[in-house]
Amino acid sequence: MSYAERFLRRDGPLLVMIVVAIISMLPFFVISPVLDAVSTTIQKWAVALVGVTFIIGIINLTQVHLTTLRRRIRGQWPFSIVLIILLYTTLIAGFVYKPIYNQIFQYVYTPINGAVYAMLAFFIFSATYRALGIKSVGSFLFTLLVFIFSMRNCPFIAALIPQLEPVYYWVLKIPVAGANRGMIVAASIGLILYAFRMFIGKERAQLGMAGEV
Repeated sequence: MSYAERFLRRDGPLLVMIVVAIISMLPFFVISPVLDAVSTTIQKWAVALVGVTFIIGIINLTQVHLTTLRRRIRGQWPFSIVLIILLYTTLIAGFVYKPIYNQIFQYVYTPINGAVYAMLAFFIFSATYRALGIKSVGSFLFTLLVFIFSMRNCPFIAALIPQLEPVYYWVLKIPVAGANRGMIVAASIGLILYAFRMFIGKERAQLGMAGEV
């Protein structure tokens, strides 16, 4: 591999990533209007790139499901029809006529989303019981907390058992808050170490160069 090819494939993207990351982080430590302006511009570029990736995602999704329709893959093509119709109906309504988009969001998406989360709660209960089996004190406490948190969010259960409310807030503010802060600290340290490895060129998976030296 020549130097030009290696620079385009490996060193160039790595250099761009390091420079952009440093410029984005410096305004948190250094007071400079120039750095602030450059960092803000980079953040705007990132937002624009995210929008472009959404467009690419829509195109890719359409191609995949049109292929499914052309091949008439058994058990899949009817769902591809529904997905494409709903995708472009929602997309066009969002650009052309907002009231229809709001109705789709309120009367179609929101109820389906709620139904999916409701079913997910039962799957979580079932998976928790199968995985833990309530064979120890820790697994019993974990299952009990899952039950309390889930039941507290059911209006009729909360009305029938008002004693759940203080237990819920005590668990949320003391044990859960403490564990959450510990996980945030650990994740932050891990993120800093991962960023350092990226800066020194040890991590290249995000550039599609996993395993390359």
